[in-house]
Amino acid sequence: MKLTIKTKELTQIISNAVKFVDKNYRLAMSYHQINITARGMGISVSTNPPASYFCGGMAANIASDGRVSINGFDLLKALRAIKGDEVTLELDDTTLKISTDSLTFSVGISETLPECDMPEFANAIPYVDKEILCNALDAVTYAMSKDETRYQLCGVSLSNNGKDDNLTVAATDGHRLAIVDTKIGIKLPAKGVILPSLDVKALVSLLRQTKQEYISIGYSDKYFLLQ
Repeated sequence: MKLTIKTKELTQIISNAVKFVDKNYRLAMSYHQINITARGMGISVSTNPPASYFCGGMAANIASDGRVSINGFDLLKALRAIKGDEVTLELDDTTLKISTDSLTFSVGISETLPECDMPEFANAIPYVDKEILCNALDAVTYAMSKDETRYQLCGVSLSNNGKDDNLTVAATDGHRLAIVDTKIGIKLPAKGVILPSLDVKALVSLLRQTKQEYISIGYSDKYFLLQ
């Protein structure tokens, strides 16, 4: 794996991943591992906790594809010591080299976990209005189940409801049902996704903080990607 990427943006994504792990799984040291997958036009960054996941992505100049698992705290420390606008990441047998024209750090890698069904950053759906998604999620979260024995209901469903340019957001606890159906002007995948309740709250909070008017989203059977 070898790639060149913007230092500031990469540092922010790794920082967000580390904060997520530290906040939710402070005592589980094995979950401090962060996965970086380089493919196509960008990278995906993900964490390993079993209940909820952090996933981020950004564009990069990929010289060779690859995947690495690394301690997020060690990587963040190295990135914060680099002053250049761009940084090169290069993987060898035992380390990930992080370098600019004048400085090089080597960070030991972990045993790389099997690749998950992560949505491709390059295939994310662009130009989704942030406010539409936020307002829809806000409108249905009251109906999410809090009964952990009915975990399928402890979240929010996103789908296109059979309509190409439609976003249907729904939640239920078995007694109440909340649905928001709105047009977004973008074709969504035919198959929907369920976001766990904790991730829904974190997603809304993150979207409210960003200054971007439009975002990109993507999802697979198990993962949801936001850019």
